[in-house]
Amino acid sequence: MSTPHIVDYSADVPMKGRLFMPDADARKPGCILMISEAPGPGENVTSRAARLQERGHGVFLADFHGGGEVLEDHTEIMARLTALREQPDVPLNRGMAALETLQSIPELAGEPVIAAGYCFGGTIALDMGRYGAQLAAIAGFHSGLTPLGGVTSVADWKATGVLACIGADDPTISASERAAFEMEMLDRGGEWTLQVYGGVIHAFTDRNIERIGMPDFARYDRWADEQSWCAFLQLIDHASQVQE
Repeated sequence: MSTPHIVDYSADVPMKGRLFMPDADARKPGCILMISEAPGPGENVTSRAARLQERGHGVFLADFHGGGEVLEDHTEIMARLTALREQPDVPLNRGMAALETLQSIPELAGEPVIAAGYCFGGTIALDMGRYGAQLAAIAGFHSGLTPLGGVTSVADWKATGVLACIGADDPTISASERAAFEMEMLDRGGEWTLQVYGGVIHAFTDRNIERIGMPDFARYDRWADEQSWCAFLQLIDHASQVQE
């Protein structure tokens, strides 16, 4: 299995993504565009990209802030996040730039693309679908379900292959937001799944989330992590028409 390499691309700022490619004789159909949590592409998403590479999928791990930056300070992370929410076209355009870059990679050209996002990255992935991005499927893990705004939704976009995995007690996602998302998906039609894990809060896939010191806000949950990962692998296989 080859090591990932840096791919330079452009959005509103210079971006540095990472490409994880399996060996040619181990490749499976379907490639993944992975979008990280708000701090940037750190250990959680990097390890997951490597797991998917080992499974046989090409993975493009998108940059988030530019320059491949990964933030550590929680105050700075929240300030950047607030700025992005105030300019919703910026995160959408960064996601679209990453998708275009993936599609330009010769080894992945023509492959079904599954977008997978964590936290704010999942919100971006869902908005890309609403915008009309050519995606075979979308997965969001503990991601906001409400559009960021500034997105021109495609009226005839069917929510085919959408998987949203959230904690029932996530303080960032209200019951009314879940209900509104369900109504949106029902109105759009297509195949979609909303998995809600009881007793689970935000950032349940991040084994090291305790580093932020906010256990009532964000906490790892092994059961929800494993359940959501299994559902994601099934989504990839379905979207790529793979039968194992």
